[in-house]
Amino acid sequence: MSTTPLVYIGGSGRSGSTLLERMLSCVPGFWPVGELVFIWERGLRRNDLCSCGARFRDCEYWVQVGQAGFGGWDQVDVDRAVTLRREVDRHRHFGQLTGLRPPGRLSGGSDGPRNSKCSAGSGRSPLVPGARR
Repeated sequence: MSTTPLVYIGGSGRSGSTLLERMLSCVPGFWPVGELVFIWERGLRRNDLCSCGARFRDCEYWVQVGQAGFGGWDQVDVDRAVTLRREVDRHRHFGQLTGLRPPGRLSGGSDGPRNSKCSAGSGRSPLVPGARR
């Protein structure tokens, strides 16, 4: 199994993270994926449109991501994923998530989403910016 290197950009609103994402997206081999923090609600729950025009659950790329990451999207407990995101994806946890602060128990656990946005046919590695709060 091959691995895909990820670059995670975390930032607060108006901190320049979108500008950095757009600049890096001009580098060959990088591909911006947007804010993945909403994948559980917008992708799995609502089945919103992917950037390729297909519904999330019908997008070839996302089907492959779900299969590789979870054994299929039907294996994901969406309610738990949403709860974990709400409990863990907080600025107060940044030090622990980055290793800058000693490990401790985060409220919901530390195993969270691992995904990327549709790159069907692009051959580009994902660039993963974080959620802005």
